[in-house]
Amino acid sequence: YKFLFTEWAARHAGMTLIAYNMITWATNTSIIEAEDLIQTHIYRMEQIEKLLKTASIQDFQGT
Repeated sequence: YKFLFTEWAARHAGMTLIAYNMITWATNTSIIEAEDLIQTHIYRMEQIEKLLKTASIQDFQGT
């Protein structure tokens, strides 16, 4: 499950950077594209959270 935590953290960081850089983007299409990218990250992060919530503690500890 370590890779899931890593992917979640990487997506969170990427989403934060995209949101921060949206301020400097001038065109409406760039802002729409940025929002699409953020929504993609949010969707995958929610999927990871669901997967981790359904995983048993025994599986997580590797026993």
